[in-house]
Amino acid sequence: MTARLDHPAGRTEYQFILQTSRNRATVHRAYRWPQPGLRRAHGSTCEPTDREPVPKITAG
Repeated sequence: MTARLDHPAGRTEYQFILQTSRNRATVHRAYRWPQPGLRRAHGSTCEPTDREPVPKITAG
């Protein structure tokens, strides 16, 4: 999942990057939630945050 989209009307969509096969480019897709047939594959111990990501600093 790359993004959660919360619309003013209350609809929620989750955005994903998918690769349909090894020889094809990736595509971006957004899926409404909840939706029949879609379910959460596994849980996470991480809590969501509104903070900016911490930049990664590499030694160099």
